[in-house]
Amino acid sequence: MKYRILVVDDNSAVLMSTAFLLRRAGFEIKESTDGCRALREMLSAQRRGRPYDLLITDNQMPGMSGRELYMEVRLYFPCLPVFVMSGAWDQGLAEELSRDERAWFFLKPMEVQYLVSRILSVLESGEAPQARAWSHDR
Repeated sequence: MKYRILVVDDNSAVLMSTAFLLRRAGFEIKESTDGCRALREMLSAQRRGRPYDLLITDNQMPGMSGRELYMEVRLYFPCLPVFVMSGAWDQGLAEELSRDERAWFFLKPMEVQYLVSRILSVLESGEAPQARAWSHDR
């Protein structure tokens, strides 16, 4: 099965490189540069009968942040796995996401193999992994 993942980041270089690496790992990737567009895309994909299996979003973005996107997504897609990523540790966000069995906080940067293993752990097991906040160096 080819998993469908929506990747959201306002930094186009990070977005393009993440999307490229995840495509090489065998995932079907759609890119978005902001939270509002990402939410519209998710709703549209659902209406077309092609929902996403995972949302990966940066946290620090202008307009709708990753945290805000996560909160909006939960209204429409309560079971969708969501990875929120940030270049800086955010204890409040990590704690907030830890209360949701289908959401995780990640520190950037990380190795692609690490990210792929976490994606597969979540999507193939159907269960929430033990760790609630993941970082390659924590």
